[in-house]
Amino acid sequence: MRQVRWTTIKIPVELRDLLREVSEKEGKAYWRVLVEAMSFYVTLKKKPYKKGDLDILEKASWYIAKALMSIGIFKEDPTEENFRKLERTLTQIHERLGVNVDYILRVARTYLMVQDREGRIELNMSAKILVFDIIYNKILKTVP
Repeated sequence: MRQVRWTTIKIPVELRDLLREVSEKEGKAYWRVLVEAMSFYVTLKKKPYKKGDLDILEKASWYIAKALMSIGIFKEDPTEENFRKLERTLTQIHERLGVNVDYILRVARTYLMVQDREGRIELNMSAKILVFDIIYNKILKTVP
């Protein structure tokens, strides 16, 4: 049996804290968490892909990020122009992922007209629903 050799590395405190959190949650030693993370990273970097070949998780992540950024910009500056940009992004998500975006568009239109606290809260909640819909429709439905 080969003897394991150990060393130390210098990492930022924030990374150590994240490592500790994942280690405790998964019930694994720090080094095992790092091995899994590095294995995932190497696999991801090795995989050559074209835009059309993006895996489901990567595609869903991109559209979630894109939607949330558009919603955030609109929420901070609810102008007609920002609404049109948000509408364009959500329409793209609907066309490419088949996710219903009607609810969030209605909420955004209302918020454009009446910019109040309740509208912001409802916009946040509809964003959360959109994220759930993307995850459910593109990831969970595809898992056997």
